[in-house]
Amino acid sequence: ELERRFAAAPEVVWPVVSALSQIGAFYPALRKVAVEGQTADAIRTCETHKGERWSEEVTEWEEEKRAYTLRFMSEAPGFPFPVEEMVGGWRVDPDGDGSRVTVWYEFSMRGGWLGDTVAPVLSARSGAAMEAVLVRMDASTSPMGSAVKPV
Repeated sequence: ELERRFAAAPEVVWPVVSALSQIGAFYPALRKVAVEGQTADAIRTCETHKGERWSEEVTEWEEEKRAYTLRFMSEAPGFPFPVEEMVGGWRVDPDGDGSRVTVWYEFSMRGGWLGDTVAPVLSARSGAAMEAVLVRMDASTSPMGSAVKPV
């Protein structure tokens, strides 16, 4: 779980965090993002510049709580990560005159004890990537956002 305080109010931050098709604007490893469906029944498919591709289905969408949960479709052929199951989510909460954005993931590894050995490395790499995404989102919603654009 990662948290970051944003200077902007939740009403400004939530549209950025909840725009499923726009994650590529903040995650430079992504080459292409496609979304089918709307909010609660959406499926987002991401593709990296290396050609790795995966899909995520929205399993919960709580507009009033400014939160959603995704299930990574790890059973699909060619799923690029060594996980058996993976879920994650985003939440935007008020924090004083700003917001607190939380992104979280839970996963179980394939490969038994060997997979469990690799899990901390996968967690650290994905955590660093998501921290960078939060930094870019924060910059895009700040009053100085016009000076700092997402990659």
